[in-house]
Amino acid sequence: MKQFVVVLFFGLGIMTVSGQNFSELRSVDLSGPEQYEKVEDVVLDCCYYLTGTPNEKKNTTRDDALEFVLRWAKGSPKMIQVDRVLTERLEDAKEIAVMDLYKVCCAMAVIESFNHVGEKHQIDQLGLEALLDYCNNPVNRVKVSKGVREVLKEMQNDFLQASSVE
Repeated sequence: MKQFVVVLFFGLGIMTVSGQNFSELRSVDLSGPEQYEKVEDVVLDCCYYLTGTPNEKKNTTRDDALEFVLRWAKGSPKMIQVDRVLTERLEDAKEIAVMDLYKVCCAMAVIESFNHVGEKHQIDQLGLEALLDYCNNPVNRVKVSKGVREVLKEMQNDFLQASSVE
């Protein structure tokens, strides 16, 4: 009986996540700081969806959720805390999918931890940890090149060194 309840609960959770429709987010106005703050719960829902479902090339729901999170991340005053140098390192590696996922993971970390995290490198570290968890799960079907793996490893080492100094 317990197994049935667990399977039922898990199945309903998957149906809820996979049944989301983010297409209406294209019309959401993000013209000022108040709008960015008002939609943080929606951004977080999109982040959870994106980090909780496998990467598929032809998934318009994923595309809509990703587009909204990236639009929010580009203009949100809270995302100023994300280290642009790290984002540029991923851009230089020419893997847009991984870079976009990193921004999603950082957006999630910013919203979840904004008032609890003292240093901006901690947000970057939380974002990197979430990205690595996602990329290392074979179910998510993310292919990361050797060059990007090296960049991610360097970033992780930089975070470990920074935290050991503190």
